[in-house]
Amino acid sequence: QDGEKNSWLGIELSQSSGKVDFAAIKEAGVDFVMLKLGSRGYESGLISLDEKFVSNITGAQEAGLEVGVVFFSQAVNVKEAVEEAEFVASNLIPYQISYPVAFDMEYIINDNARIDSLDVDEKTQIAEAFMSTIEKEGYRPILYGNTNWILGELIPDMLLLEYDVWLNDQSAVPEYPYQFKMWRYASQQQVPGVENETAYTISFIDYTRK
Repeated sequence: QDGEKNSWLGIELSQSSGKVDFAAIKEAGVDFVMLKLGSRGYESGLISLDEKFVSNITGAQEAGLEVGVVFFSQAVNVKEAVEEAEFVASNLIPYQISYPVAFDMEYIINDNARIDSLDVDEKTQIAEAFMSTIEKEGYRPILYGNTNWILGELIPDMLLLEYDVWLNDQSAVPEYPYQFKMWRYASQQQVPGVENETAYTISFIDYTRK
């Protein structure tokens, strides 16, 4: 706009992405990558590091891509949420990242999960505990989810004034009524340099300047 860039293109990568050529991703016009750092098992409750996280963050930064990370939460209380955030922070110690740390909690389709019995209040407290801990560790947190999750499974008044939102919405014009800083707008995309399908995200913020 007016000769200045005001949005930045990102993609998601994890162990399920297959082989990745980061130079080709950069050449294709991608500005940043959101890397899955880890997750808590939705049945076992065990926390694990994504198998490709170390190689992905190393390759991305060597190619000059900006990096943010994602943690898939299945915390059932505040203590576990803090544990997850501390796990993220400890695995980021060797690296400098410029894009946010995303909190991703969602139901498991066609299966039972640890969080199924949580009410809206409990899920909100867990999200807040994770993101406030991430903030205390010196990183910028962001709340990931679709409109139904953010407005139906959480208490938005307690979160949206404090934290950025990464909206997952595949429609041409999202009906989400609040501001969002990042938009996951297209999944199942073939991107040069990525073996398997990935998803496109636009960031309306240049987080490198934050």
